[in-house]
Amino acid sequence: MKRAAHRAAFLLRKGELFPFHLVLIVKGNNDVPKKTKFSEWSRECPICKKPLYYSCKRYLNRAINNGSSCNTCRKISDKQKQQIREYNLKNGVRPPNRTKEYREKEVHTHFKKCPRCNKEMGYTSKRGLKTAINGKTLCHSCAGIVYKTNNNRITDEATKKMRATKAGFNSWEEYLEKYPLKKQYKAKVWSHTYKQPLKTLEHFDKRGRCGVEGAWQIDHIISVDEGWKKNIDAKIIGHISNIQMLPWKKNLEKSNNT
Repeated sequence: MKRAAHRAAFLLRKGELFPFHLVLIVKGNNDVPKKTKFSEWSRECPICKKPLYYSCKRYLNRAINNGSSCNTCRKISDKQKQQIREYNLKNGVRPPNRTKEYREKEVHTHFKKCPRCNKEMGYTSKRGLKTAINGKTLCHSCAGIVYKTNNNRITDEATKKMRATKAGFNSWEEYLEKYPLKKQYKAKVWSHTYKQPLKTLEHFDKRGRCGVEGAWQIDHIISVDEGWKKNIDAKIIGHISNIQMLPWKKNLEKSNNT
């Protein structure tokens, strides 16, 4: 209320009109609205006959048409709140902020099966059931798999196994033991590769990255992984006789197959 009053005073000083609804009611100890310098129109509360003040005639007419009452008369008693809560629980109507008490008393009276796993799913109202059927709603478990919302679906052990397999090892322990050595071997191969006269290779001037139309890439005929597995010297793998240029698509397919 204070912020609205300051804003109104600022607009009055500038000589501008009010573009918004402003009802200024100063509450006293008895919760009785008082007239202010912004209150040009007034009417009585239809219940308690207290005076209500408005700064805009349009909002005065709206209050008359809607039969609006004062703040005191608009307050809902505890008995009325309990009646509304019981009605919501009985008819499956969810309030905006569902309390813990409401969730505990919630009863599922309508059911359907998950279209993916046939698990039974419960709903509190016929309307919710109809919406779920039309939208082909899945259960929480299936939704986590289909829509990838369940972050705990892949365990740490599975992640480690995938990393080890992708690097060419059989287990995570072998990966930890040998991967640093394989990384060093790969670095040595490319070190020897870049020392070779690569410009003499055909299509070297078209070298580019994956996804670039017409790009070619450096390829080792005997791959780095194969040289590591067969314990071939890095100088042999990185020699010009073992190097060729391939289109990026074929080079990508070859790396995926090895």
